[in-house]
Amino acid sequence: MLDACPHASDVRGFPAWLKAGRVVGKGQNGITIVAPVMGGDGNAKVVNIKAAWVFDVTQTQERTPRAA
Repeated sequence: MLDACPHASDVRGFPAWLKAGRVVGKGQNGITIVAPVMGGDGNAKVVNIKAAWVFDVTQTQERTPRAA
């Protein structure tokens, strides 16, 4: 990941940024990482890996409430 975005300091997936009260800016490209896929039977065993995309805090903005 450091090669893809050397200035990154706080990276999270799209849903995690929403929970943190921030939104990813329109047109931002995610940083591709390799993420583990855990077994679904309550087992903490890694069963596969897949590509996932994360965004740095500099690619986000504070979430503002919509006008009613």
